[in-house]
Amino acid sequence: MSNKWHIEPKDVYRSTMEGGTGVRKNSRQSRALIEKEIHMDLVHRPTNIEVHGTMKGNGTRKELTSLRENLYNQLYTELENKVAKALKIPGR
Repeated sequence: MSNKWHIEPKDVYRSTMEGGTGVRKNSRQSRALIEKEIHMDLVHRPTNIEVHGTMKGNGTRKELTSLRENLYNQLYTELENKVAKALKIPGR
């Protein structure tokens, strides 16, 4: 079992905005024609520390879901590091 310190997911507020550019003339055309931009903010509520990130990509719903999850994981790790530094957690 790991003793590594982590922040509680329930203490993190997540805000996501998405937008797209491109042209799909009808619904039968591929979603890959639309380039999506995903902007995400994570806030650690107890300390009010924030991190922000943006990713661009295009593809199917599954690929965009994967992109969204990758961005969340990257920002969550960054947020943990900032909170640990602010709280002076030893070993972080």
